[in-house]
Amino acid sequence: MILNNLGSSGEFNSVDLYNIGSVFNYLQSNVKHRLAYVIKGIIKSIMKEEGGKVCVLPSCITTTVLRNYSTISSSAFYSNLAALREIGAITKVDHCWQVNMEKLHSLLAE
Repeated sequence: MILNNLGSSGEFNSVDLYNIGSVFNYLQSNVKHRLAYVIKGIIKSIMKEEGGKVCVLPSCITTTVLRNYSTISSSAFYSNLAALREIGAITKVDHCWQVNMEKLHSLLAE
């Protein structure tokens, strides 16, 4: 798509480079929220409804399952997990992950 916008010299113009930079900056800025997107995807996959302030994941959704389901590096996963726990978006009670849906949605709306 961008290749169609090449000038006669075969180079990108400044608008193309700006658009590429914007996309790259957007992807980089959302690295800290990748685990939140993973958790939201899991909830959508296994829950019929998101009703309620807190969504309790089944005990079979362990930390290892979350880690394996995500595509982020191990260090990014654990730093994302720590950040989500710190703000109270996710907690573990009786071997089950509990997700505060209001905090998760507000985090993803940023």
